[in-house]
Amino acid sequence: GTVVVWFNVDERGEVRQVRIKHGSGVAELDAAALEVARVMRFSPGMYLDEPVPVWIQIPIVFRAVTGS
Repeated sequence: GTVVVWFNVDERGEVRQVRIKHGSGVAELDAAALEVARVMRFSPGMYLDEPVPVWIQIPIVFRAVTGS
């Protein structure tokens, strides 16, 4: 399943807020996507050579893993 998450990234590249834009339809996957989103780190957004807070969206994709 895929969960599209909105991130608010501050001037240091740290995630301050997360929101689900489009859920997967599976509550457990949506919750896992939010957990992952909260620990991600980014380069800050830049405007006129100054770091600025920004909102971005990223799809988080979950795939089943089969054993061999």
